[in-house]
Order: sequence, then structure tokens, then C-alpha cells
Amino acid sequence: MIPELRKLTTAEEVPYERPPEIQAALESLYEIPIEEVATRAANVAEGELGFVPTECVMHFVRLSREKGDALPYQALFEVLRIRVMKLTPVRYRRIGTEQYVPASSYAADLQERVLDKFLQILCKDREAYNERLDFYEVRFNMAISRLRSTAKKALTKHRDREQPAEYEEESGSLTAEMEARLASMRNLPSPEEMFFRFEQLQAIDQLPPDQRRIIQLIHVQDMPIESKDPGTQSIANLLGCTGRTVRNRRDRAYQTLRNAIGEEGSEQ
Repeated sequence: MIPELRKLTTAEEVPYERPPEIQAALESLYEIPIEEVATRAANVAEGELGFVPTECVMHFVRLSREKGDALPYQALFEVLRIRVMKLTPVRYRRIGTEQYVPASSYAADLQERVLDKFLQILCKDREAYNERLDFYEVRFNMAISRLRSTAKKALTKHRDREQPAEYEEESGSLTAEMEARLASMRNLPSPEEMFFRFEQLQAIDQLPPDQRRIIQLIHVQDMPIESKDPGTQSIANLLGCTGRTVRNRRDRAYQTLRNAIGEEGSEQ
């Protein structure tokens, strides 16, 4: 029995319904083992017989909340990650003989923001049914488009303009400054890193509110714990406490996260 969606439409206030073609695809996929569903999703291209619509992939990934993180569900999660990336594409350019870097740092940052936000929403769904994800089972591409639009607005606030690559006049190679800038850019995470990040976000969401706020300010907003500059916002000033209190909460949060995910992490 395929679970019905719960989110209510704004106008009629009735639960969302999957498009007929998606409902039919799900009914067909429910008749085969989940291992075969994962294999099809990973190997059958759109337009080919046996293609698994992304809305269906989304449905089965959400089912892992109840089924556990068995290998087929992890494989479906990776398919979902790749499809989100394709909806927020990044072009790469070659530097030297083997090294490739994003042609646009803006596009790379945008893709990472969309992936991170999508993971955060998915984490909420694993804790308890998140109605926000129902729309992803109805119109996945449109849902990601809206997520991308929101991410663009947030990213624009932090970037006045995208700086073009700079080259040496004689050799035509990138300047040392530009090389350093590219080297400092965050690389896109591997599938294993993405799944681990997924577990990290779950663990962070389960922290006590005061600890969770500290972790978000440090690692998401990159805010300093303390600052002697009165014009620089710091966590201590924002929360109205001392830097020592912030560090104590941070350390307790780190210990809780280590216990939750079994990973020794480095502290700032």
C-alpha cells in the first residue's frame, strides 16, 4: 500500500496527490525488490524503458526513515544527490594537464548551498514526517527550482559580483593570487562525505537548543566566538554571554556529536 501524502493544498485544503504517471510508476516499482529499484534508478537514463522518475526516488529515500539505511536506500540517496546536482549544474575548466576547477565559483557555491539546504530538509523528514517534502514527490524539478531561487537570493547578499579569473600576460597561466583563490575553494563532497554529512545534520538537529545554536553560528554562519572589534558581530555578543560560556557549550556539543556519530572531529 503506497502511503498517501499529507500536505494540504492551499486552495482546496485537500492532501497533495501525485500525478497519475508518478502514481502508476510507484505502483509498478512496489512490485519489484528495492535492490532492483536502486539498480534501475542508477543505470537507466531518462527516456529509456525502466527509468525511475525522481519523484519515485524521493519517495523511496523517505521510506528509509522506516526501513533503515540498507545499501539499496543508500544507493537511492546517491542517485538523488546526483539528480539535484544536475538541476544546479556547474561547468568545469581545465588547468594544467589533469586538474579541473569550476568555471564559476558562484555556480559551485550555489550548487553546494542547494545540496546543503536539501539535506537539511531531508534530515527533518527522517526525524519525523516533514510535509514540506510532499511537494518533492509531486513536482521534484519545480521544488528544486524554488530551492535554487532562494539560494540565489541568499548567495547574492554575500557576493557583490563574481570576480573573473586572472591570467599572466606572458604565459597565459593563472596568476599566483588566482591559483591560491581556486585552491581555497571548497571541493564538492564525495558521495561518502555527503552521506556522512547527512548523519551529521541529523545529530546536530538533536542537540539541545543552546548547543545547536552555537554549532550553527560557528559552522554555518562562520561567526567568531568573540571579537575586539565593536563593528564585528560575535556569538558572545549575539547571545549575551561570555566567550567562555560559548566555548563550554561548543565543547559539550562536540562531545555529544562524537558520541552520536562515532567520529572524532577537530575542534576550533
